[in-house]
Amino acid sequence: MMFREGVERQALVARREMVRSRELLTRAEFCTRLGVSERRIARMVATGSAFSIEVDGVEYFPALRANRERWPLARMAMLNAWPRDNRPTQTFGVSACHHA
Repeated sequence: MMFREGVERQALVARREMVRSRELLTRAEFCTRLGVSERRIARMVATGSAFSIEVDGVEYFPALRANRERWPLARMAMLNAWPRDNRPTQTFGVSACHHA
């Protein structure tokens, strides 16, 4: 196994654990926590106010972002936790990741 494949496998294991521990929420759960419609979430993603992470073909949203009062802190925490070469761009769009 090559180094990059090993890192990607570790990242997937970590993301699966985040799903299991409820650090990542489905779109429906995210909507419920924020008290908004799925349509509103789509607009938030389009404008960069929210972003999702795909795990095993399912779209998830960071639970930390489900509390509007903590959004600035959540944005900073998520960026710091992301590998430098695969961080979301400043727009935080769904597919806005850099790939080396």
